[in-house]
Amino acid sequence: MRSTFKVLFYLKRDKQKSNGTIPLFCRDGGQEARFGMKCDVNPKI
Repeated sequence: MRSTFKVLFYLKRDKQKSNGTIPLFCRDGGQEARFGMKCDVNPKI
């Protein structure tokens, strides 16, 4: 049996913090499970 696994990383732009960073989230394509990565990124880089 062959299986595939998809992972999508995305920025939650509507949750921008006061220092300009945006939280990074992850979504599993098969189960549609979403969770935060507990890190913030600068969207301008």
